[in-house]
Amino acid sequence: MNRAERRAAQHQARHTHQVVNPRVNGSAGPSVRLPWNVMEAFDRIEAKGGIGELPQWGRSIRIGVDYAVRIGMPGEDASAEACDSWAWICCVLGNLAQKDLERGDPMASCEAREHAAKAGLLNTEAFSLLDQIRDCTDHWIRQGRTYPALPAAQMKVLQAAARGKQVSEEELAPVLKKAQELTGILSRPLLRGD
Repeated sequence: MNRAERRAAQHQARHTHQVVNPRVNGSAGPSVRLPWNVMEAFDRIEAKGGIGELPQWGRSIRIGVDYAVRIGMPGEDASAEACDSWAWICCVLGNLAQKDLERGDPMASCEAREHAAKAGLLNTEAFSLLDQIRDCTDHWIRQGRTYPALPAAQMKVLQAAARGKQVSEEELAPVLKKAQELTGILSRPLLRGD
């Protein structure tokens, strides 16, 4: 694990813990200090040379895993195995989140989905459609197939809306319609079991 990967994983872990345990006054405070045994787990991962090959978790799966990590941080009495598992998952989520951001997508996390929801129903729909498009497209890629895609300009509008940015309804509505059509096409082989 290189320094950037470790920082991303620790940021994910601290940020996750911060969201679960807000300050008493209700505002999110500065990053909290992780328990010593969790920090040792990150050290063990680094000593092993990192997390290995990233698993191919779809966005929908990562949102579920993100939720589980948020509510299940090991305490100081947790076993080394539990801490190692939690730290490894944080490393995976942090590295996959970085890949999301590099391609212009919001992170596949509970917080990012909530941010889109706060922006409005169309933003929530954009987030959901983007998840479906990415998950299906990744399946097509693993199968070695070429896949249909939205034009770049429409994908940028969909990504912006999914990130919770304000996009006019007149600009977003046709993009959502095209994204729905695309998810129908992309999901057919999955539904048939191809």
